[in-house]
Amino acid sequence: MLFRERKGDLFSSDDNLALCVSADFHMSAGVAVQFRDRFGHKMSLIQEGWGMGQVARRLDSEGERYVFYMVTKPRYFQKPTYHSLRLTLVELARWCELLRLPSLSIPPIRCFRDKLHWPTVRQMVVEVFDGLDITITAYL
Repeated sequence: MLFRERKGDLFSSDDNLALCVSADFHMSAGVAVQFRDRFGHKMSLIQEGWGMGQVARRLDSEGERYVFYMVTKPRYFQKPTYHSLRLTLVELARWCELLRLPSLSIPPIRCFRDKLHWPTVRQMVVEVFDGLDITITAYL
């Protein structure tokens, strides 16, 4: 696994994308708004009833890359824990391995509005994906 950090726009990447969300898929703040507006998956995700620790998957409108929605908390106003984040990262890694994805781009997941510490989250990502043949780019 190769992990790198990059400044810039997450959506400029051609990689598969992942984002943390709440189980209610409120998606009304931060980068979640951009995911909601760009990919339009919100209503179908709500209807499917995804729960904590699960990772919803969709293809983008061109069918060229996956968009992953990592459910790390029940409601939008609650805060995730490192434990809930790790559960979803493990599930995300499992899907990346099953789908043999070469690359994944992420924002600094759960570190702004939800106040998790980026160096701790970064280390968790590196540990969970260790041993997989994937390049992960965090857009800061």
